[in-house]
Amino acid sequence: LEGEDLEVEAANNLLLNHFKEHHYESSDGQIATAVQELFIQKKFTLSLAESCTGGAIAARLTEIPGSSQYFLGSCVVYS
Repeated sequence: LEGEDLEVEAANNLLLNHFKEHHYESSDGQIATAVQELFIQKKFTLSLAESCTGGAIAARLTEIPGSSQYFLGSCVVYS
């Protein structure tokens, strides 16, 4: 690593160390997968109410196989 890459790596390490209790990784690097893995592990459930997103969050979460283990449903109220 050189120059800017070293700076980015140092900043990344600083943030990871500072927020390590609130840092989640997924097996595939996707936030939706991290949510799924965490919710299934903790036996949490999730329901959403979306407006301006038009249901995009629910769509992103439910495109991953196994999401029915934690995702209960969603309402899209857009007017």
